[in-house]
Amino acid sequence: MAKITKDSILDCVWQLLEKKTPDKITVTEICEDCGINRNTFYYHFTDLIDVLDALLEREHDRFTESEKAKDILTDYNARVAFLIQHKKAAENIYHSDMRDHFTRYMNRLSSEFIRPYVEEAAKGKSLKKEDIDYICGFYQCALEGLIYRWMERDMPVVSGDVHERFAKSFYATIDGMINSIS
Repeated sequence: MAKITKDSILDCVWQLLEKKTPDKITVTEICEDCGINRNTFYYHFTDLIDVLDALLEREHDRFTESEKAKDILTDYNARVAFLIQHKKAAENIYHSDMRDHFTRYMNRLSSEFIRPYVEEAAKGKSLKKEDIDYICGFYQCALEGLIYRWMERDMPVVSGDVHERFAKSFYATIDGMINSIS
């Protein structure tokens, strides 16, 4: 029952984030929308920042539990589709005082997204861990930069062009990057 209540609170906050920035959401509003009392809220969370962190963590877990795509473009498009599906909520978090929680989430998500593709491309090469870390960081910064720039432009729906270019750029440069370091 506790998990159901916690998930209900998180779902409620998703809905509220579609309407307003997280710094404008109150615990009272969450309790009213969920039909719970404040004690129930505080049983599960310490404050709104805790709720936001739990919400982002839950979505992160959903990505990591889902089946791994066979190629970087399919995997990347799944993440972009999630952001588009929750466009207003993502924008509201990104443009709020709690933006650092979103950027930490994106940093973790992009790191875990990129690493398997870099490690796969580096199989059989004589790279040290710090070499792999450097290459992952390079592509991670490129990925996050594209996503943040896209968000700054109000996340326009594009015909896949920008997102396809990231995948194509990765495949076009990964071997050269690995060979220049190994």
